[in-house]
Amino acid sequence: MMDEQKNLAAWECLDQALFTSSHVKAKDMEKGSTDWDNVYPVSKEETDKMKDLVDEAVRKADDPSDSFFRERVSDLREIISYSYSKHRTWKWSLIFGSIIAACIFWYFGNQDKEDAQKYAKDVTLVENWKKADTTITYDKLDASSELSYQLYERRVQSANAYKLMKLHDLKRNAESYREGMKTAKHSADTAKLDKNIESYKKRMAECEEKMEKYQDEFDEVADMDFDEIQKMALKDTQGLVDDINDSASTKTGWMIYLIILIPLYIISGYPRGYVISAHRRQHGFMRTLQKIGFAVASFFFGSGLLMSLLPDSIVEYHYTSGRVETRNEGNPVNIVILGIKFGLMIAGVLIFCFVSVLIMTIETISGLKRNFNWAAMLNKGKKAPVAVAEAPINARND
Repeated sequence: MMDEQKNLAAWECLDQALFTSSHVKAKDMEKGSTDWDNVYPVSKEETDKMKDLVDEAVRKADDPSDSFFRERVSDLREIISYSYSKHRTWKWSLIFGSIIAACIFWYFGNQDKEDAQKYAKDVTLVENWKKADTTITYDKLDASSELSYQLYERRVQSANAYKLMKLHDLKRNAESYREGMKTAKHSADTAKLDKNIESYKKRMAECEEKMEKYQDEFDEVADMDFDEIQKMALKDTQGLVDDINDSASTKTGWMIYLIILIPLYIISGYPRGYVISAHRRQHGFMRTLQKIGFAVASFFFGSGLLMSLLPDSIVEYHYTSGRVETRNEGNPVNIVILGIKFGLMIAGVLIFCFVSVLIMTIETISGLKRNFNWAAMLNKGKKAPVAVAEAPINARND
């Protein structure tokens, strides 16, 4: 049992050390107890103060060998040691997610560059078009959707081919709204409730407006001559190349960002203990965010992986002996199932990468801000040239 009079002055110092941290609330000081997590100091000044109080307690101790006293001193010195020490907070799992993200950006950035080179050839083809008559009438144009892909593939072969593609799209849209207008008119004629009739009439008016809009655009394009069609085609094809190049640059930029982020994340991932204690809520939030994010990513990826292993079809086999056997067999030709499988797995990877990059970005910015004394570094950098500049002046005075 602890003697309350033994090491009384020393225990007063230890009690003060116990309540040094800013995490300790006033009501905890009044009742003389607090959660042990609140004892950890949140700054170098508080850590220094705790250390001085513990050292003072050891000096004032009447009986330093007292087991209770030694245990309390040991606990506080452990907290002090933790607070002064640097701790690794960066995680390999987050780095792995960022590496995957960087590889994804690298791959699709290269794909965009290849596409840009391919479509750049279309610009050259358009520039080298031979002049020709480009007259095409509305009535003679086929508006079937089956022609859309074929016309798009042949659009850069000549001015007529490009104009045909543009007019086909405009007529197809106009005819689509014409059919919508007819459907809405029929529904309005057969509807019995006034509110439904008004709704169908409103829809009919909207379709008519859209149809007339596309018909006007059709007439505008139909009246264009060779030079106007070529100018429009160059604007469209060059614009497509520019958009793809912008997309490639964006992806390359993200890849470079991640390449730079990874070492910065590691460098900034060694905060001192008191910094961790000062921002324990953020650290706790980041841990929770990582757990939830990785759990969701695992769910999607795992679900897709399990779907790859589960059978898709139940097949019954009938034998001549009369025996019937039921087997579960996979159906690899089921495109819908395959799409869902790969979709879930891709979603899982993307969520994993997004969470990794998000947490790494926040922790890197926080770490660079908190773990380095930038003011001292900047002041040191400013003072250096002053000393160099003054040296020759002092030499001349001598």
